[in-house]
Amino acid sequence: QILDWEPELQARDLRLYLQSPGLHSTISGAIRLNDGSWVSFSARDHVRKLDLTLFRTLQTLVPAIALVLLASLLIRHTLRPMRDLTRAAETLGKRDFVDVPLRGPAEVRKVIDAFNDMQHRITAMIADRTQARAAVGHDFRTPLARLRLRADSVADPSVGLAMEQDIGEMERMIDSLLAYLSGDIDDPTEPVAPTDIAVMCATAADEASDRGHRVRYAGPDHLVLSVHGIAIKRALLNLVGNALRFENKIEVRLRSGERRIEIEVADDGPGIPEHLREQAVQPFARLDSARARDTGGFGLGLSIVERIARMHGGSLELGQSHLGGLAARLRLPAA
Repeated sequence: QILDWEPELQARDLRLYLQSPGLHSTISGAIRLNDGSWVSFSARDHVRKLDLTLFRTLQTLVPAIALVLLASLLIRHTLRPMRDLTRAAETLGKRDFVDVPLRGPAEVRKVIDAFNDMQHRITAMIADRTQARAAVGHDFRTPLARLRLRADSVADPSVGLAMEQDIGEMERMIDSLLAYLSGDIDDPTEPVAPTDIAVMCATAADEASDRGHRVRYAGPDHLVLSVHGIAIKRALLNLVGNALRFENKIEVRLRSGERRIEIEVADDGPGIPEHLREQAVQPFARLDSARARDTGGFGLGLSIVERIARMHGGSLELGQSHLGGLAARLRLPAA
């Protein structure tokens, strides 16, 4: 625009600069004289019109935006194999595995290849565990069934009754071990369905009472919750069975709140010291200060309950009972 206004300046090597483009844009520059020297100059006032500034800003932003978009597409394309790997890792062990396609940079392909090999090894381990669990269940139950038949033919009733009790204890130990080793606790095949928790608790208390124990139920007559019914029943029976080993008196309580429900099994037994309660829910834990060595079991009852609680988004808490013993509280989300 300046050269059009004064054509003689075309031979003067005129150079112009826009300084501080934006709020205080100022034009400065230099011009060469006839003797080869240079004269520098600067405008006395800021540029009032923003057309030059806006144009230069757009000239700078357009290629920058194009580069950002191009980089985003390249990064998205590069990270797509990582998203496939993440989805495969989240579903590992929950369904039949599918090999993640090998694509992406060399380093990513190496990670995917190692992950696929790991999937094969884990799947083989799960298959071996399932087969071993089935074999253990069959091989243990067969001699127990023979022992039960022989116990029926024992002439001394007291000896036969003692044998029946030992066989029953061994069967319960096997059931608890197989339940712990089973993947159905963490990933049950049973669908979630509305279940009357109150009826389940009352039935467990009544069945224990019918066997001669002092067990009572306290809570509502009906309380429906969508859960894995078989798993919750297993957890409840484990808590009641654990309390029956020390009980003089047991109470099964069911409480309902806006956000959660609580199943409490309280007894008046020796309880568990506070510093040992976290250890009590660990697999195969046996606390000498809390129970005798001849109580039987593998110490898996509370561990199974804790896993079932986590499966439902809940928790298991051990505390002091209002009866003086241990209170095991199974907390589940209300919705």
